[in-house]
Amino acid sequence: MSSQNPSPKDLSPPNAPAISSRALALFRRRLLRWYDANARDLPWRRCPSPYKTVVSEFMLQQTQVKTVLPYFRTFLKRYPSMKALAAAPEADVLSSWSGLGYYRRARALHRVAGILVADHRGRVPADAETLLALPGFGDYTTAAVGSIAHGLPLAAVDGNVRRVLSRQFFMEEAPSSAIWKTLASQVLDSKRPGDWNQAMMELGATVCTPASPKCEACPVAKSCEGLGQDAIQRLPISAKRPATVRVNEVAVAAVRRGKVLVLCRAEGRSFAGMWDLPRSFVVDRSNPDVDPITPAQLLTAETGLNAEAFEAIGRSNSTFTHHHIQTELLVARELSSGRPRASSPQNSGSARLRWVHPNELTQLPTGTAQRCLFVILKRHLDKAQT
Repeated sequence: MSSQNPSPKDLSPPNAPAISSRALALFRRRLLRWYDANARDLPWRRCPSPYKTVVSEFMLQQTQVKTVLPYFRTFLKRYPSMKALAAAPEADVLSSWSGLGYYRRARALHRVAGILVADHRGRVPADAETLLALPGFGDYTTAAVGSIAHGLPLAAVDGNVRRVLSRQFFMEEAPSSAIWKTLASQVLDSKRPGDWNQAMMELGATVCTPASPKCEACPVAKSCEGLGQDAIQRLPISAKRPATVRVNEVAVAAVRRGKVLVLCRAEGRSFAGMWDLPRSFVVDRSNPDVDPITPAQLLTAETGLNAEAFEAIGRSNSTFTHHHIQTELLVARELSSGRPRASSPQNSGSARLRWVHPNELTQLPTGTAQRCLFVILKRHLDKAQT
């Protein structure tokens, strides 16, 4: 490469030759100039505030911008400030989040709002240690919020940043988290850390994409060693991902006098605070010696009710982390009389049972997979009425 376009070898990762300050300055200048001219017009970037930054970063965790946009706008209208969010019931916050997935983010965000209102007058702290101690604030969120909201010189490392760095430095092995963080910190522009982090993520999201990257439009293509080695498509090298596990479930709908019995999952369990149907694995693959639970046993364990027969009305499919889950939906027939009760250990404590009209099902705060079951059930019940 020419002297005007330094090789990224000068911007070397840890344990390699020292970083060239000249090459680093050029890299930063090119990327920030591009970002200033090409940054997407996103609602949290308009009249930015620390509160908007916190909400957007929680929503963007493991979720694409296009998915977040409508949720962010609706959420900000309903909860325009940290104080408004802290004052809202958790159930309302979960309902506003419904469909966005990863609901622990919503619960953590709600707890953050409560803490900040109680201890910091609703303001987002301007030091990393205090941020890191908040619910849901790991290294990435602390760096993103700290740098964007308060200009703290913290490097945020997500998948987009790792991809850009891997290609720029032609990293042919899967680095550890510590190496990614060290390298990102070395290239960080400490004068504009918030813009720098957003520029790196913006480049990865819109230009240096996983498939079909737009190298001809990349502002730092001239210093990209991965491009020079014709290795863009195979970078970054990722650690081997766990194989997807296929899981079969059964869900049981108890219907009485036109209403459906739903339960609110207890604290400490998956989907805590979300509404669901009695649901369980058909086979426990982690322990093949355990007999699968029957639909009748499931219904009794979850609600205390008994049924003599069950009708299969549909299936839903969902993917959660490394699990592909197929759930068969059954409607209980010949349902016993009596008042339902949360009788199993998993539904003790804060668990609740509630009879709801089918039209209410899709309005309950619930996960995407559970909502699919609710839609199938409502369609079945509506058809039965005609």
